[in-house]
Amino acid sequence: SLDGELRVSARGVSDVMAVAGLGSGAPLSETPIVGIIRLVSANHALELKPQQLTIGGSRVDGSVALSYPSEGPAIVTGQIDVDAATVQGLLGLALDRKQVAEAPGAEPLTAGKTIWPEHGFDFSALDGIEGKLTVGFGTLVLTEGMAVPNARAEIELGPGKIAVTQLAGKVLGGELVSKLTLERAPGGASLTGELRINDMNLNRPTAPPAKESPASLSLEFSGRASTPGALVSVAAGKGELKLGDVTMHAPTPLAVVATSDAVLSGQAGGSGDQLVSALRAQIDASAVAVGPRTIPIEIADGAAKLALVTIESDAGATKVETTIDLASLVVDSAWLAEPKAPDVVQPD
Repeated sequence: SLDGELRVSARGVSDVMAVAGLGSGAPLSETPIVGIIRLVSANHALELKPQQLTIGGSRVDGSVALSYPSEGPAIVTGQIDVDAATVQGLLGLALDRKQVAEAPGAEPLTAGKTIWPEHGFDFSALDGIEGKLTVGFGTLVLTEGMAVPNARAEIELGPGKIAVTQLAGKVLGGELVSKLTLERAPGGASLTGELRINDMNLNRPTAPPAKESPASLSLEFSGRASTPGALVSVAAGKGELKLGDVTMHAPTPLAVVATSDAVLSGQAGGSGDQLVSALRAQIDASAVAVGPRTIPIEIADGAAKLALVTIESDAGATKVETTIDLASLVVDSAWLAEPKAPDVVQPD
């Protein structure tokens, strides 16, 4: 038996994994680990309790148990808490940091802006372990301005496979529930996943209050490629955005016409900034009903495309086309206001 503390300071988690008999851990050779781990061992099992431990700059706490069967990989179970992490950083568990693939061609919208790594997939860090972990994240970051506070994940690990059986947290005021599986496949890795957000609030925080009603988003997707960046570009799937009895502040024909009249009369000024301010004031002054409705979503060619939405009003119609580029998560939304032609009195 063993009961004591181990002080760790290594350039890569791979060094610690090799000492612990968990395989080479090559993909983690550049992820530093520093701190103290309390060790308790008995009957071919080992309990690890991090104390002031950081991995890749993230503070890690909790408890992990390792057992070593006579055959097969080591078994890992436990619950850990991480103060902050990024999705891209977590992907490092299955990436070859020394191999950078050539990025696929990108549309002008996203060229040079991808948030996804272009390192090739490498699952060798998982070849020596299998098991289940419950992981809590103080903050799980996808990109700047897009994070899930207090996220919680149930993760299953095995040779050549990472399965997030449940990821839960709060996004846009709603409840996020997601699951996905990333596993070794010929030429790289395959991904299958589902995502759902219930009870979202879609109103802009800075806009005057409009009528609130929950919205929900559901997506399912899959793909196979050699790198995360390439995987995003070839992923395919579908989903829908369900809007309840929602009203929103939007550029309606009435707002556009009122702004035009203000510009022509000189009340709105002549500069571009004054024109934008005048239009924003007209948009914020009224709300238009956009629900209830269900908007289909198609995932293909590196983008999530929402079906055309037409918002009818007494003054005309507003047509909205929205595309989310999956490489950069940039949202491109085009709004076309079509005012009704004025009634013309016909001559006798």
